[in-house]
Amino acid sequence: MLLASHGKRIPTLPAFAYVVIFIVGVLFHWWSIPLPLQVAAGMGSLAVVLQGLKAAPASLRDLLSWRPLRLLGTWSYSIYLWQQPFYEAQNSGLIAWYVAVPGAIACGLLSYYAVEAPARIYLNARWRGRSGSALPTEATERA
Repeated sequence: MLLASHGKRIPTLPAFAYVVIFIVGVLFHWWSIPLPLQVAAGMGSLAVVLQGLKAAPASLRDLLSWRPLRLLGTWSYSIYLWQQPFYEAQNSGLIAWYVAVPGAIACGLLSYYAVEAPARIYLNARWRGRSGSALPTEATERA
Protein backbone atom coordinates (compact mmCIF):
# COMPACT_ATOMS: atom_id res chain seq x y z
CA MET A 1 0.00 0.00 0.00
CA LEU A 2 2.81 2.35 0.84
CA LEU A 3 4.47 1.55 -2.49
CA ALA A 4 1.33 2.42 -4.43
CA SER A 5 0.77 5.64 -2.51
CA HIS A 6 4.31 6.76 -3.35
CA GLY A 7 3.99 5.96 -7.05
CA LYS A 8 6.24 2.90 -6.85
CA ARG A 9 5.57 -0.25 -8.85
CA ILE A 10 3.87 -3.00 -6.87
CA PRO A 11 5.87 -6.21 -7.17
CA THR A 12 4.14 -9.13 -8.88
CA LEU A 13 3.85 -12.22 -6.72
CA PRO A 14 3.08 -15.72 -7.94
CA ALA A 15 -0.64 -16.60 -7.85
CA PHE A 16 -0.19 -19.02 -4.94
CA ALA A 17 1.29 -16.20 -2.81
CA TYR A 18 -1.93 -14.19 -3.08
CA VAL A 19 -3.91 -17.25 -2.04
CA VAL A 20 -1.59 -17.90 0.93
CA ILE A 21 -1.71 -14.27 2.08
CA PHE A 22 -5.51 -14.29 1.76
CA ILE A 23 -5.78 -17.48 3.85
CA VAL A 24 -3.47 -15.96 6.49
CA GLY A 25 -5.69 -12.86 6.59
CA VAL A 26 -8.81 -14.98 7.05
CA LEU A 27 -7.18 -17.16 9.73
CA PHE A 28 -6.21 -14.08 11.72
CA HIS A 29 -9.94 -13.39 12.10
CA TRP A 30 -10.46 -16.56 14.13
CA TRP A 31 -12.57 -15.82 17.21
CA SER A 32 -9.79 -16.55 19.72
CA ILE A 33 -7.24 -14.19 18.10
CA PRO A 34 -6.94 -10.91 20.07
CA LEU A 35 -8.62 -7.97 18.33
CA PRO A 36 -5.43 -5.87 17.88
CA LEU A 37 -3.78 -8.81 16.11
CA GLN A 38 -6.88 -9.40 14.00
CA VAL A 39 -6.84 -5.80 12.86
CA ALA A 40 -3.10 -5.47 12.30
CA ALA A 41 -2.23 -8.85 10.80
CA GLY A 42 -5.61 -9.93 9.47
CA MET A 43 -6.67 -6.70 7.84
CA GLY A 44 -3.08 -5.98 6.81
CA SER A 45 -2.88 -9.29 4.95
CA LEU A 46 -6.19 -8.69 3.22
CA ALA A 47 -5.10 -5.17 2.29
CA VAL A 48 -1.90 -6.54 0.73
CA VAL A 49 -3.96 -8.95 -1.37
CA LEU A 50 -6.36 -6.22 -2.48
CA GLN A 51 -3.55 -3.79 -3.24
CA GLY A 52 -1.73 -6.42 -5.27
CA LEU A 53 -4.67 -7.43 -7.45
CA LYS A 54 -3.64 -5.08 -10.26
CA ALA A 55 -0.28 -6.83 -10.42
CA ALA A 56 -1.69 -10.31 -9.83
CA PRO A 57 -1.45 -12.91 -12.59
CA ALA A 58 -4.20 -12.71 -15.23
CA SER A 59 -5.45 -16.18 -14.28
CA LEU A 60 -6.23 -15.01 -10.74
CA ARG A 61 -7.89 -11.81 -11.95
CA ASP A 62 -9.97 -13.88 -14.41
CA LEU A 63 -11.06 -16.20 -11.60
CA LEU A 64 -12.13 -13.25 -9.45
CA SER A 65 -14.03 -11.79 -12.43
CA TRP A 66 -16.09 -14.97 -12.78
CA ARG A 67 -19.76 -13.96 -13.05
CA PRO A 68 -21.04 -16.12 -10.13
CA LEU A 69 -18.44 -14.57 -7.81
CA ARG A 70 -19.34 -11.06 -8.97
CA LEU A 71 -23.04 -11.77 -8.36
CA LEU A 72 -22.31 -13.14 -4.90
CA GLY A 73 -20.35 -9.96 -4.16
CA THR A 74 -23.25 -7.84 -5.42
CA TRP A 75 -25.78 -9.68 -3.26
CA SER A 76 -23.57 -10.19 -0.23
CA TYR A 77 -24.47 -7.04 1.72
CA SER A 78 -28.22 -7.69 1.53
CA ILE A 79 -27.71 -11.33 2.52
CA TYR A 80 -25.44 -10.18 5.36
CA LEU A 81 -28.16 -7.88 6.68
CA TRP A 82 -30.73 -10.69 6.70
CA GLN A 83 -28.57 -13.44 8.18
CA GLN A 84 -28.70 -12.08 11.73
CA PRO A 85 -32.48 -12.39 12.34
CA PHE A 86 -32.41 -15.88 10.86
CA TYR A 87 -29.37 -16.77 12.94
CA GLU A 88 -31.12 -15.58 16.10
CA ALA A 89 -34.29 -17.50 15.21
CA GLN A 90 -32.26 -20.65 14.57
CA ASN A 91 -30.17 -20.14 17.69
CA SER A 92 -33.28 -19.83 19.88
CA GLY A 93 -34.78 -22.99 18.40
CA LEU A 94 -37.60 -21.33 16.44
CA ILE A 95 -36.39 -22.67 13.09
CA ALA A 96 -33.88 -25.24 11.89
CA TRP A 97 -30.62 -24.27 10.15
CA TYR A 98 -31.87 -25.78 6.88
CA VAL A 99 -34.70 -23.23 6.97
CA ALA A 100 -32.57 -20.35 8.25
CA VAL A 101 -29.87 -20.49 5.56
CA PRO A 102 -32.17 -20.49 2.50
CA GLY A 103 -34.52 -18.04 4.27
CA ALA A 104 -31.72 -15.54 4.83
CA ILE A 105 -30.52 -15.91 1.24
CA ALA A 106 -34.05 -15.57 -0.17
CA CYS A 107 -34.83 -12.48 1.94
CA GLY A 108 -31.45 -11.00 1.07
CA LEU A 109 -32.04 -11.44 -2.67
CA LEU A 110 -35.58 -10.08 -2.40
CA SER A 111 -34.26 -7.12 -0.43
CA TYR A 112 -31.51 -6.52 -2.98
CA TYR A 113 -33.83 -6.49 -5.99
CA ALA A 114 -36.77 -4.72 -4.30
CA VAL A 115 -34.92 -2.11 -2.23
CA GLU A 116 -31.15 -1.85 -2.71
CA ALA A 117 -30.93 -1.95 -6.53
CA PRO A 118 -33.79 0.52 -7.15
CA ALA A 119 -32.43 2.86 -4.47
CA ARG A 120 -28.93 2.69 -5.97
CA ILE A 121 -30.29 3.41 -9.46
CA TYR A 122 -32.29 6.37 -8.16
CA LEU A 123 -29.41 7.80 -6.11
CA ASN A 124 -26.88 7.35 -8.93
CA ALA A 125 -29.18 9.18 -11.35
CA ARG A 126 -29.89 11.91 -8.81
CA TRP A 127 -26.25 12.42 -7.77
CA ARG A 128 -25.06 12.50 -11.35
CA GLY A 129 -26.72 15.87 -11.69
CA ARG A 130 -26.19 18.15 -14.64
CA SER A 131 -22.43 17.63 -14.85
CA GLY A 132 -22.68 13.94 -15.79
CA SER A 133 -20.32 13.14 -12.94
CA ALA A 134 -21.14 10.29 -10.55
CA LEU A 135 -20.44 12.57 -7.57
CA PRO A 136 -21.99 15.94 -6.83
CA THR A 137 -19.90 18.99 -7.56
CA GLU A 138 -20.05 22.40 -5.93
CA ALA A 139 -22.14 23.66 -8.84
CA THR A 140 -24.73 20.87 -8.51
CA GLU A 141 -24.83 21.18 -4.71
CA ARG A 142 -25.69 24.90 -4.92
CA ALA A 143 -28.41 24.37 -7.55
